Amino acid sequence: MKMTRSEAREKVFQIIFQLEFYDDFSERYPFMMEEMGLTGTEGEDYAARTISGILDNLEEIDRIISENLRNWSLERLPKQTRAILRLGVYELCFAKDIPPLPAIDEAVKLAGTYCDEKDIGFVNGVLNNLYHKKKEEE
Repeated sequence: MKMTRSEAREKVFQIIFQLEFYDDFSERYPFMMEEMGLTGTEGEDYAARTISGILDNLEEIDRIISENLRNWSLERLPKQTRAILRLGVYELCFAKDIPPLPAIDEAVKLAGTYCDEKDIGFVNGVLNNLYHKKKEEE
């Protein structure tokens, strides 16, 4: 079945969002992928790689997010904003096959769909700040 990367990314966000609610998330997410219609699609490999990459690096991802927040703590962020940032940081810092600017743009689009208006600029600001820090380090 045909599925764009953007469609797969949105489904990955919806699955990652559920990380907030299940202690046994790592056992559940393969079933969630099937429920979301990712199994057997072009997006399945991307989704499985991304979700397991986020789970494998969650502590580091959360540390990176926290270091790039101003006057906020990770715990205070709305759950959907936290999930979008986790996905965006994973794509910026760990996924070698995803260009940084499209990763930021896609995260901002997700924020536009799932978050309050003010969170769109917040997501953009955090990820852009991280992108510029990474560029300076290279």
